[in-house]
Amino acid sequence: NENDEDAVKLRKAMNGLGTKEDVIIEIITRNSNSERQILRKRYNELYKKDLINDLDSELSGDFKEVILSLMMPPVEFDAYSLNKAMKGLGTNEAALISIICSKSAAEMNDIKKCYKNAYKVDLEAAIKSETSGDFKALLVDLVNGKKESSMKVDLKKAEDNAKTLHEKPSAAIANEIFKGSLVQIIATADVYSQTYG
Repeated sequence: NENDEDAVKLRKAMNGLGTKEDVIIEIITRNSNSERQILRKRYNELYKKDLINDLDSELSGDFKEVILSLMMPPVEFDAYSLNKAMKGLGTNEAALISIICSKSAAEMNDIKKCYKNAYKVDLEAAIKSETSGDFKALLVDLVNGKKESSMKVDLKKAEDNAKTLHEKPSAAIANEIFKGSLVQIIATADVYSQTYG
């Protein structure tokens, strides 16, 4: 069975001196995400270990992040990335924003369930303990789906918001602007970068 062969090859690639990255790349990139999930399950059955945990401990840097993103279902990778952004010294605020702001309320609900299952704590509680002030309030609102879901862009509003952010930058103003729909937030960011660089 091909999954058994791949599981054995992956195990060998991670055991011994040095990780054989070419073997890992070859196996992971020739399978679809659903096939990789079957491989992950088979690896667990054969070795009583989670393939994700083994890859996480054996790989490093950007290579590890790419391999983990390919091995995990998207919702699981988002939960993993949010946890990573809040671990250790300092919080990676840009990572939190890029993940949380890009998700619909339904996607955010799936991520919250996955996060709770993986890390045994509510995502909202983790955010509250790792952030503060207006930024914390904004993230908690976004995680709880408190943003407009309209797909229409008001270009005039985007221009006004970008101008306000440029002339009077403050957390309160940013907080109000970023409660809008994702498409409106993107429009504001585009106008801001084109106009104010």
